[in-house]
Amino acid sequence: MSYNDPYGFEWLSPSFSPPPYPAIPPNTAAKVHELMTELEKQTIRRTSQSPSPGSMRRQYLHLTTNFRQTLVRNLGIVEYAGMPVSPRVFTCFARLPTETRRRIWRFALPGPRIVELEKRGILDFSGVMSWQYVPRNLPPLLQTCRESRTIARRSYRIEKQQNKIGGVPSTPWIRYDQDIAYPGSRFLSRGAWVRVVW
Repeated sequence: MSYNDPYGFEWLSPSFSPPPYPAIPPNTAAKVHELMTELEKQTIRRTSQSPSPGSMRRQYLHLTTNFRQTLVRNLGIVEYAGMPVSPRVFTCFARLPTETRRRIWRFALPGPRIVELEKRGILDFSGVMSWQYVPRNLPPLLQTCRESRTIARRSYRIEKQQNKIGGVPSTPWIRYDQDIAYPGSRFLSRGAWVRVVW
């Protein structure tokens, strides 16, 4: 006896049920692949039958939701963590000529980034509530040393804007010509009219 289930498989016996989704969603690509392989192995169906592409896609999207959110959160540091580490430590950087050091800092500026924004409620001078979105993952050069911070600030300086209505400063740490701003899942407050400051 066989019956169809919402996952798109035709099960041979009612005693078998679809494999349950994990209680803790996976947060790495390897774990998602492992779960999809395990799901395929546990699926008992006729040899001539293959799963529908739609059901496999739904299962994959369900399993990768947490993984995709984790990836977006960590994208700002991925390029730095993945860089090869030199076997030797260069200790003469401070003794290099100033122009050479500045050039190195400019070359070390990050490329296009996906910037996750954190919502912060602030009161302006007139007592009006505004929301400011502040990047959660700052470029590392802004936190390395004074010299690297000066170089990085020059790169982001022209993007510093101000809210003309309330005089609330916006964030200068996004380069809108190349970065992607990701406001996250909570974009606006429920049931309240708010001004979004960019």
